[in-house]
Amino acid sequence: MLNDGRTAGWDTIDRPSAYQRHRLDLLLRLLDARRAQPATSMRELAEAVVFPGGRFDRAIDWTTSAERRQVHRLLSTAEALVAGGYRQLLHATSNKG
Repeated sequence: MLNDGRTAGWDTIDRPSAYQRHRLDLLLRLLDARRAQPATSMRELAEAVVFPGGRFDRAIDWTTSAERRQVHRLLSTAEALVAGGYRQLLHATSNKG
């Protein structure tokens, strides 16, 4: 989400692109995994959902990784959509035509 409450990249869109559909799918899978098992760590979510088959064996590798920051951003975006950001998606598509 942007600082003014809009969701980045969604304001002028008729239909999500392949990348946007993939990202929305990923966000939903992250939310589902987090809600199914709230105690799941970001590291476990990364290995199961975002980077399947990826392993972050050493804590220091995970702590300093770009992957950790990416998972954090994805979760923040997903939670922002749940908190009302999804309305921007619906509003952007309903105002077309």
